[in-house]
Amino acid sequence: MKTFALAVLTLCGTLGAAEAETRPQPLFGNDFSAVAPGARPPYVQKGEAVKEADGNVYMKIPAKSYAVLNHSTIFYQYGGKDWKNYRLSFRFRYDGTLHFSTSFRGGGVNFTAKNATYFNHGTKTTKKVDFAVPLEPGKWHTCSIDVLEKEMKLAVDGKPLLTQAIPKDRGAVNFGVHQALDLDDLFVVAVE
Repeated sequence: MKTFALAVLTLCGTLGAAEAETRPQPLFGNDFSAVAPGARPPYVQKGEAVKEADGNVYMKIPAKSYAVLNHSTIFYQYGGKDWKNYRLSFRFRYDGTLHFSTSFRGGGVNFTAKNATYFNHGTKTTKKVDFAVPLEPGKWHTCSIDVLEKEMKLAVDGKPLLTQAIPKDRGAVNFGVHQALDLDDLFVVAVE
């Protein structure tokens, strides 16, 4: 029996290592767990880390924080200028009114509790899509934005929401927070 258990543990350990090798390594990211409450990572310009009762640490971003991330740090230090095909993912939570935007190469997405709107300032292109059910305040929501060669794909809470043609370009990411927002699990990974 001991030999069988050892073989199972060895096999599971091998599979775990193989699985880890196939997972994409982040180009940039932070779950903020190593950030002390009240502090912030050097690339975050606005907000502070808050620790919840369950031990989760997230960034609390105040209202009217129009450049949450230090763009040149992301662009140069983290290689954002070379990001071509990538997925930006994060979790967010709000109380009261939801209004924030995230930008990436080729434009950005503006969020309210009822809808998301793609925008491109250069071409003045916009595309608005309503959520089937408004986003609930006080609850964590997930967002992923795939920024691909010529299009972006937006999903919120695991549901595909919008696909939009975008200019072929490169570039980093940022957030503009109009109303206070909690932000966590912010990652950028390469996609094909």
